[in-house]
Amino acid sequence: VICTMCPPRYPEPVRQRAAVAALTIFNWRIFRRALEAGIAIVDLRNACSEGGDYADHALLSKSGLQKCANIVWRALWEVSRGGARTEVFW
Repeated sequence: VICTMCPPRYPEPVRQRAAVAALTIFNWRIFRRALEAGIAIVDLRNACSEGGDYADHALLSKSGLQKCANIVWRALWEVSRGGARTEVFW
């Protein structure tokens, strides 16, 4: 199982756009490599969509971490039961 990364929440619009653009490229590479390798993907890009999911601009809060952990746990559970396959969890 491989995970994409959650986007940051910078208050400055220019910085936020630059960070999201760079992260989009990085996450797309993760996605492509996982598809090529035939492994499961945990897509965390939309997991934390509320302000309370972040402790600051880049770090997740306890609730954000819990959301991500739940998705990862579910993915690991499903993959362990069904063998290796390409599947996206979110």
